Amino acid sequence: MKYDIWQEIRKRALLLAIFLFAVPILIGCSSLANRSDQEENVPVMTKSVTPFLMFEGKAQEAMDFYLELFPNSRVVEVQKFGDANPSAPDLIMFAKVNISGQDIILNDSPIEHAFTFTPSISLFVECESENEIMRLATALGENGKILMPLDSYDFATKFTWVEDRFGVSWQLFFR
Repeated sequence: MKYDIWQEIRKRALLLAIFLFAVPILIGCSSLANRSDQEENVPVMTKSVTPFLMFEGKAQEAMDFYLELFPNSRVVEVQKFGDANPSAPDLIMFAKVNISGQDIILNDSPIEHAFTFTPSISLFVECESENEIMRLATALGENGKILMPLDSYDFATKFTWVEDRFGVSWQLFFR
């Protein structure tokens, strides 16, 4: 039997090809199988994502203002600090309100912070009419700041971006 070098090279090339292509596929399938086992322990869905507004002593005033301003709004839950913080028992530890279908959490921080709200995060309100956007813009802008004046823009019939007197940023939009 004669030794054929080319046959040996073909065998080794085939083994190398199997090693280079089949092994990573098998390892990938194995890791996918392991991944699905691990994912069984991971919750399928986050329960909720809710805007959280932290105030320094003005949460009750802001909550009352927003509930009066938006007709389809209600208090879901309110917890005051009470005995948990004797120096500020009337401050809101946790409040959940529903403003026109959107849950919002409000809190009074008894600790002073070097930061407050930023207009980078804002509440976007889709208005039903020009009268509504004008009413909201006037009320929210009172003692606040106009970040973008109420006007007609390429993207909206009427739009304004205001920061209310509490520092919360609102984008008001009417198509």
